Amino acid sequence: MSTVLNALDLYILMVNHTPSWINALLSLRNICVKPFGLKDVGNLGDLATTSTTTKYQVGDRLDLFHIDKLTDVEVILTLNDSHLDITISVLKSNLSQTSNVYVATAVRYNNLIGRLYM
Repeated sequence: MSTVLNALDLYILMVNHTPSWINALLSLRNICVKPFGLKDVGNLGDLATTSTTTKYQVGDRLDLFHIDKLTDVEVILTLNDSHLDITISVLKSNLSQTSNVYVATAVRYNNLIGRLYM
């Protein structure tokens, strides 16, 4: 019997396989930006393993992001800060015999710091 994964399951599966060097760079980033008043965003996968996906709901924090939309086929995650806003969509498509997963990101710069940061 196969397990059917929803969009949030797929996001969690993805971040739980984040290479350790990426989390090391995020930790370094958190140290470097602290003097400039930017928030510590933690690491990918920090919260993903603490709960089953059925316990999450819109408004909850998951890793670096807040859940803005949550259905079986799509999860939209956001991180809004003074310098930039990040949105990630994980969309599961079942239009054919197999499922496809699409990940899209959008970044909006709120000021010069955001532009320099990126």
